[in-house]
Amino acid sequence: MALLDVDSFPPSAAAFFRRRARAAGVSVTEQLRRELLGAASRRAPIDSVVEFLLAHRPAFPDPEPDSDATVLARVYRLPTEALTRLYLRATAAAQPITAYLRHELLTVARTPTVEDLLLEFQELPIPVDLAEVRAAIHYARAI
Repeated sequence: MALLDVDSFPPSAAAFFRRRARAAGVSVTEQLRRELLGAASRRAPIDSVVEFLLAHRPAFPDPEPDSDATVLARVYRLPTEALTRLYLRATAAAQPITAYLRHELLTVARTPTVEDLLLEFQELPIPVDLAEVRAAIHYARAI
């Protein structure tokens, strides 16, 4: 069982990641891997805290990462660089890595893109004009 089990997410978040996985033609585990790699590759506000701690606190990070980091690397096939960045962020946030990553993934699910919203409308059992839906989303988001 994966540490970040999508079944333990709120139903809307679980549906979000399943929908993205179906659209990409991959498993949910692979989709979570892609999300984690994306999170690791983008600069996050906490990176400034990590940089400060690395520069000013010799004992940062803790010498031994939690055991979940090793399991995450194996289950999600995360490269060392990505796992290290995510681990440093979790440590700076004073959270276990799985709790930190769960929070990050739930944040992604709460901020769907236009394409994510269109995927949701495509699942409706009634015909929907996706061009009109796209226009309405753009209008609602002022984009």
